[in-house]
Amino acid sequence: MIEILKKNPRYIYLAGLVLLIPALLVNLGRLNIFMAVDEATRALVALEMMISENFVTPTINGEFYYNKPPLFNWILIAFYRVFGIDEFVLRLPTAISMVGFGFTIYYFVKQELGSRAGVITAFMFVSAGRLLFWESLLGYIDTTFSWVVYSGMMFIYHFLKQKKYLSLFVVSYIFMAFGFMLKGLPAIVFQGITLLVAFTAAGNFSRLFSWKHLVGGLFFLIPVGSYYLIYHQFNSVENVFNTLWHESAQRTVVDQGWVLTFQHLYRFPVEMLYHYLPWTLMLVFTFKKGFWKVVRANSFIRFNLLVVLFNILPYWSSPDVYPKYIMMLVPMIYTVLAFFYLESFHTSNKLRVVFESVLMIAAAILTAGYLVLPFVPAIAGVSMQIAKVLLLFVLSGVFVYLMIRLKKHRVVIFAIVLIVGRLAFDWFIWPQRAAQWEKFENASNKVAEITGDEAVKYFRVPMLQWGGSYYMSLAKWQIIGQEKNDPESDVFYITDDAGLQKIRSMNNHVKIYYDYPNVQDGRTLHLVKIFSADNKP
Repeated sequence: MIEILKKNPRYIYLAGLVLLIPALLVNLGRLNIFMAVDEATRALVALEMMISENFVTPTINGEFYYNKPPLFNWILIAFYRVFGIDEFVLRLPTAISMVGFGFTIYYFVKQELGSRAGVITAFMFVSAGRLLFWESLLGYIDTTFSWVVYSGMMFIYHFLKQKKYLSLFVVSYIFMAFGFMLKGLPAIVFQGITLLVAFTAAGNFSRLFSWKHLVGGLFFLIPVGSYYLIYHQFNSVENVFNTLWHESAQRTVVDQGWVLTFQHLYRFPVEMLYHYLPWTLMLVFTFKKGFWKVVRANSFIRFNLLVVLFNILPYWSSPDVYPKYIMMLVPMIYTVLAFFYLESFHTSNKLRVVFESVLMIAAAILTAGYLVLPFVPAIAGVSMQIAKVLLLFVLSGVFVYLMIRLKKHRVVIFAIVLIVGRLAFDWFIWPQRAAQWEKFENASNKVAEITGDEAVKYFRVPMLQWGGSYYMSLAKWQIIGQEKNDPESDVFYITDDAGLQKIRSMNNHVKIYYDYPNVQDGRTLHLVKIFSADNKP
């Protein structure tokens, strides 16, 4: 068995891929939408487009939504129509993007550094802590957006190496168009910085001013411009671009101030190292004499490193950023780390032995930890608990054994051990965490049940989490809008204590139908209706 795997490691890689699919999908719909604000936003905007049958101008609670272009909404709508509307389907594009992203990494890295480097880098990415145990669980834009941006960057290198400049500009600007329609201005920033870095490093800076660049730019301007030309028939595009600009500027020193910016300068690298563990530990392999000499000698490694260093600067200098914002740069960082890790096999490298020993110890501890799960009271309600624990223990134990025997494949095998850990997370952690949010979902559905086919609006309720609107709109197939004028008789309203006081000051006949807590701050929300004097309940 061991000899077969030594000669055909593809069986190990296939096993990792086979495990990754259920790891990404098991209990994917169990996490409650109230847990992540951005996810609820994505879900509600797409749902309102379906309800209104207006697929040009996104809305949220009936108001124009400017923060993101609509491409991800269109993707969600396509999935909703094929598979139905629920939380599992909401997150399915992220899971698919995660797998597709991994294959894309493998494809490009394999072309330049060989199959082994491609496999290692791809498995490092899909098993990175932040991605495997958070981002891939949620219906966010960022995984899909990062996949698009990374692909565009890699095609820039690919065609630049072949000196196919027209193909470079056309293809990269097509990816930029997709990226812009997903998330807006960041796609332009990544494209601009990467082109400057790539052509400057290659000594071809003047090529940026060629007619081929202009032609490539049209593949961005025409589709994006056409969309906003259509959009302008419904609403002013000035509001859109002002908001998109503010979305980017609000995270910088302009809005955040110098104190937070200086604090962020030293916090940022530490936080990113933490979020993308365990593979950021491989930075130790870059601390060697001749590092820059090796980098200069390999154009692909040099490209990856320079693109990361220059593209990360806007985020390093902006206090209000999250790890997901640099996800497209992570595989490029991992490519450099995997390259230097593989370089260590050409020498008697004690550092590699220590690193791999740490991985094996961590894998053994994780494997043994599964046997403790039946004794944890908090997860006592998990169905088929013993069978799941035994399956996890056996699976993980087999890969720990393979780590010991197959020295050349320890990084990939440890990544698979982490993927097994994601299965444990799916079975034992998410169902428990979801339970604490179910009361908010139940409250939203209760509002929908009470109001039936009648309209319901919000009245002076700031700081709402969009999950409530999502569940109510889905159940009623109505958009839950905001009341901008004085409340009317015989209409249901959702309001807080301040809003209720305002309504009562204007009307004598107010009935409270239901009270429930707001998820963000715990204040009480009231479902009320005003009755006219001749229609008093």
